[in-house]
Amino acid sequence: MTPFQMALAASAIANMEGKLMKPKIEFDRPPEMFKQVVSAATAQRLREIMGLVTGGPSGTARGVFGPVKAAGVNTGGKTGTAQKVIPVYDPKTGAPKTRHRVEKDNKGNIIREYEETIMDTENPRIDAWFLCIAPLERPQLAMAVIVEGGGYGSKAAAPIAAALVLKAKDLGYFNVANVQRQPVGQRPLPTPPQRR
Repeated sequence: MTPFQMALAASAIANMEGKLMKPKIEFDRPPEMFKQVVSAATAQRLREIMGLVTGGPSGTARGVFGPVKAAGVNTGGKTGTAQKVIPVYDPKTGAPKTRHRVEKDNKGNIIREYEETIMDTENPRIDAWFLCIAPLERPQLAMAVIVEGGGYGSKAAAPIAAALVLKAKDLGYFNVANVQRQPVGQRPLPTPPQRR
């Protein structure tokens, strides 16, 4: 999965009706539903569970999101880690190490020769992931953060997500006055206040 795909998964949970909306870049393009992914009740339950990650008594990211909660923003999240086998690099050149491979047929004739990258299967890289939605009561923001080689999600990726939520709050994205009351899926992004 790419970070974009993971952010879309989080956005379907953040959508009050459990709809996966089509991504768009154009500001004036109307919202379009891609697919009904989960029921509204299931989306609500998943938001509650994600809320325990950032605000529950034993949530894996509750400490990191303490300042966000103190700023008055309830959030939901999901920590994650992923192992990835990576190449072995030559310390002198920085290039991936390779080995010469020869394939032969059953008579011993060479049918193919190639260079194969040596992969470090003993020490996979640990990537940190964190999915986040905010504010939890009526989400306006869904994101996926990945830190390649960062270790555990709550240690490396969650602090970045918390900082982004606080920045979105500072820019006015969570102000109720900026969110027009329209049916879910047809709601535009809130307009941030103008800076002077």
